[in-house]
Amino acid sequence: MPKTKPEKKRSRSRGRHRGVQSRANADLGAHIRSRGLQTIPQYQRWCRDHGFTTVLNKGWQERRCERDALRRDAETAATQQNVLDHARALGLDSIDAYQAWCRQRDFGGALRKSEPQRRKEIDRHREDTSRAALSRGRRLTRRPRDTIVAIFEGELAVSDLRTDSLRTVAEHARRLQTTPRVHTALRDLLLVAERAKADLFDVDAPAVSRFAPGPGNTFVGGMAALATRQGHWLQPPDTWRKQGHGPRRQFASLARHLLARYELPVLFDTAFFAGVDGVDADRQIGWFEHVGGGGNLRTAPGRPLGPGRNRDRHASG
Repeated sequence: MPKTKPEKKRSRSRGRHRGVQSRANADLGAHIRSRGLQTIPQYQRWCRDHGFTTVLNKGWQERRCERDALRRDAETAATQQNVLDHARALGLDSIDAYQAWCRQRDFGGALRKSEPQRRKEIDRHREDTSRAALSRGRRLTRRPRDTIVAIFEGELAVSDLRTDSLRTVAEHARRLQTTPRVHTALRDLLLVAERAKADLFDVDAPAVSRFAPGPGNTFVGGMAALATRQGHWLQPPDTWRKQGHGPRRQFASLARHLLARYELPVLFDTAFFAGVDGVDADRQIGWFEHVGGGGNLRTAPGRPLGPGRNRDRHASG
């Protein structure tokens, strides 16, 4: 029996319906992915959060409104991130802190600002920071003991300090911070010298004129060299009492208090100003300890005047 025409129409209608449904599903999937979402439940939750209906079959007007909302979200997120980056440049950690900072300085708490406005805020932050550092530097300079402690605790940078002597202290503190015991020993020596009102902070001239000028060739550098020998100290530094006038005599007194039991010539003191990292300086400080402990220079480590050298000298003569 031949097929009737209505049956052919129903077959074509079912095919068209499946095609339309497939295109609708694909369109819905693309619409969901355009929001950065992966599943229908995520999309419906997004719709509820933004005040849209959760039905899936929506007209182009509703979807356009959703796209507009998505664009506004992206703009808001970008603005907030931009403001947060700007706040961190001002030393602040949140947008609320930034708005409070702006209100305190009459800049206004609005988040959307032009580049000239933000540059003005950066300039103000730099002025505030410089003013605070200068004020603190002046306050601590009047209390050298507090300044020394602040330097060794990392609360003050070299740029915060107003005098060459304090900058030299900060430079040695920074260099020795990788060796905590030596770092602490230098701090203790400096505090003892400051308490005794010793003249060991003068860095205007080299401690030893025949050595090249530098941080190590100062009496602060000499104390840094003494600090490297903290494991050999014979007495604690806080029992030292200033002796004599002038930094040379006072340093000689401090060095002998820490490392010598017997008197020895001041010539040996130059070892502490030859650079605390040098092999020769370390060997010469060893001679200071050896002779100061009662040993003979001929038997000191490195044998500076050993018997073999004397024989070679006589032979060459």
